[in-house]
Amino acid sequence: MLRGDELIILPFLVSLYLIAASPSPSPTRAEPRARAFGMALTGGSLIAALGIAAVFIGLGR
Repeated sequence: MLRGDELIILPFLVSLYLIAASPSPSPTRAEPRARAFGMALTGGSLIAALGIAAVFIGLGR
């Protein structure tokens, strides 16, 4: 569970997702580079969130 200052990660991850989704509102018509950028940014934020969750689980929080 996130507490206090740790809650800043939530709006950060949401903003990363929105930035990633903005270049390609219609994924079928978007340029492949725009799709790759969005997928990498979304995947990176997901991996970071899972890593943070694993650390918190490891710390017993």
